[in-house]
Amino acid sequence: MKIITDVFIYICLISIVYQDLKYRAVHWFIFPALFLTFGIKSLQTLTFEELAQHTFFNLGFVLVQLILLSVYMSIKHKKITNIINTQLGLGDILLWICLSIAFSPTNFILFFISGLCFSLIVYLIFRFLKKDSSEEIPLAGLQSLFLTIILLYNHFFSPLNLYSSTAIDFLL
Repeated sequence: MKIITDVFIYICLISIVYQDLKYRAVHWFIFPALFLTFGIKSLQTLTFEELAQHTFFNLGFVLVQLILLSVYMSIKHKKITNIINTQLGLGDILLWICLSIAFSPTNFILFFISGLCFSLIVYLIFRFLKKDSSEEIPLAGLQSLFLTIILLYNHFFSPLNLYSSTAIDFLL
């Protein structure tokens, strides 16, 4: 069962990468499939209660980020601003919701921040190399690529405990 869930996770993540980079849009059905698959994978390690606690904390973290970004953009534009499809795509938010079930709170925050940094660096390099590139950052695609790299590294080199409470386990 573990191999099937891992393969399905890779398929979903690679699909997000491809679609977001090529079309700047992702088919909606990939997100529930990814959420469900990560849920199944998580329940192979955690109890339902632990998984619920991790997921609710992670969703709260995402919600706080979205509220802070909305408030910041509203202050900046001096009017209430909807950040969806202006600063963030709906696919970016749906990916974060999917990943909320895949990590412990510490590792989710660490992944969230490092994934944003990875996305920005890759985007800037791509933008430098290709002068006529879009100003839109394919955030869901680049964060999915980052997670794919992490999971592949884990698969071949180092056991990674995404559900551990310590950031040290995520880094090793």
